[in-house]
Amino acid sequence: MNLHPQLKQDCHVIGQFPLSILLLHKDANYPWFILVPDRIGQAENIKIHVPYLLRSAQQIMYQWYHEGLNAFEKTCPVGHNVYSQVKDTLIEALHQIDDGLADLPQLIDTTRLLNEQLLSAIQQGRNRLLEYNS
Repeated sequence: MNLHPQLKQDCHVIGQFPLSILLLHKDANYPWFILVPDRIGQAENIKIHVPYLLRSAQQIMYQWYHEGLNAFEKTCPVGHNVYSQVKDTLIEALHQIDDGLADLPQLIDTTRLLNEQLLSAIQQGRNRLLEYNS
């Protein structure tokens, strides 16, 4: 099975099974597993469909994950750290749907900025480790 380069970089292969591969993400804060289905002959990426109700807490969460963290497109090793920093604002938005939707663009911008900063810090740390071991 050919894994996406980002998965190869961010994970360790734990096991290979007849229908899937089990990966362990290299997140130092929280170890988490990813089960990747192995579809013989599949040439395209798997498309993820995320249903949600419009003007609901589900819509806020969908947009936060997708637009703020880009969690549906790439692995998100800093998601919990970002959540910890915006938790109060996010929970408030979830409880006040109409106002929450109005405040959502600012929350997503803040989330996106934190996500980029933390990912950059992780990458810098990896680069230093490479320098030390070279």
